[in-house]
Amino acid sequence: MKNRKNVASETANMTKQEINKYLCAILPTLNEVDYAPESMIYLAIGADAGKWEVLKVLLCSSGLATSENYAMRITAKGRELAAKINAFVAA
Repeated sequence: MKNRKNVASETANMTKQEINKYLCAILPTLNEVDYAPESMIYLAIGADAGKWEVLKVLLCSSGLATSENYAMRITAKGRELAAKINAFVAA
């Protein structure tokens, strides 16, 4: 996994809006399953390895998800945010 300095430089290639768009798609999806293979999420965001690494580090370092054996699992904090996203979308 990349360190925060590398992620910060790669994050500069993604806009805040783009990062939020991906996070708003990934978290509610993770909330619907026990785990999701990282390859599925990687393909869902357009098979861009750089973007996936940035998003993975953001999700894990912020405590929204964990990564183990190439599978992403949502945390309680991630579930709370996913519920807020779903409520916003439903409104």
